[in-house]
Amino acid sequence: MIDKNIDRPRSSISNRLNTLEVGELVEKVERGHYKLTEEGYARMLETVEVERFEESDEKD
Repeated sequence: MIDKNIDRPRSSISNRLNTLEVGELVEKVERGHYKLTEEGYARMLETVEVERFEESDEKD
């Protein structure tokens, strides 16, 4: 469960997941289980690439 792995109240996690679901970044598979949508996965990869790019700029 997510709430056991991060230091956030269950209500905060639920609210965030609902927001991500409305934004079509995650979808509910079953109660308490979510997965990334294709859009969510693409956005995640963009974020990782930006972070890597920023880290390499800091080293130069």
